[in-house]
Amino acid sequence: MHVKSYTFFFASQGDKVSLADLAFFPFLSSWDFMMNRCLKLEEGSYERVEDFASQWPNVLEYRQLMISKPYIRKTSIEDEDVAKFVDSFCLEMPAVIS
Repeated sequence: MHVKSYTFFFASQGDKVSLADLAFFPFLSSWDFMMNRCLKLEEGSYERVEDFASQWPNVLEYRQLMISKPYIRKTSIEDEDVAKFVDSFCLEMPAVIS
């Protein structure tokens, strides 16, 4: 699926949370952490995560909508836990939380 498909999906669903949202959101919940890590892996990249992420305003809006739901906040994964998980698979480059 490419970005336009995601953009259409997020823009067309409004503020109703579906089962698909609950299944998809854990992958998106650590957006800042993963984008920061990807940018660090790309040599010569001086782009900030905020600048990079701003290219997808609908994704950011969707993320904010989901984080605003109390039942999502109660079950979300902390960035530190994501960092530990990533470190267990990639020992050469430890995850850094900024």
